[in-house]
Amino acid sequence: MAVLQMSLPKVLHDTNSTAINGKEAGQAFQAVEKEMATNGIHCDIKKALLSRLDIFRQNRTRFAFTDYSPVFNMLSGKRQNKRDYGTTYLFYNTRREVAFYDKEVEEAIRMRKDERYISPSNLIRAEARLLRKQSINNAGLLTVDSLIQDYEEAVQAVYKKEMAGVLRNGGGIDGQLCLALNGI
Repeated sequence: MAVLQMSLPKVLHDTNSTAINGKEAGQAFQAVEKEMATNGIHCDIKKALLSRLDIFRQNRTRFAFTDYSPVFNMLSGKRQNKRDYGTTYLFYNTRREVAFYDKEVEEAIRMRKDERYISPSNLIRAEARLLRKQSINNAGLLTVDSLIQDYEEAVQAVYKKEMAGVLRNGGGIDGQLCLALNGI
């Protein structure tokens, strides 16, 4: 059994900062299948089983990411641990993760820029990550084809469910902020 890992936005746009739609997801998978064939690996990628799925949304908010720290500290996920990395809040267990982070700061760190000169931005990224095959199957997805066929609806359903699991425990979160986070 072979495992293939990819970022669909990176396949098409050379960056993972651009969201894609169902048609583009299909194009990305076709491009990978073609590249594999060029290198002597022939398969029907649509029949490939999904073993991990990461979904993201990002949005510019009114304030910098760090201004929302008190809100992120109020959140908790059902049966999930929580970690605060300063530029990232992670809610996790062995099957799934939800992360909120400052996309521009994380990108600068990844590019090895001096952290002392990186200022917080207001580009907040929220990611829902299904880490195991069983979690993906429970979401009604089995293969690449099942993901492509109903991409927008399937991705939206998974994302909303995972975000709701964290945002539901917000307690006294200001309604406007909750709407902003739900909009991500």
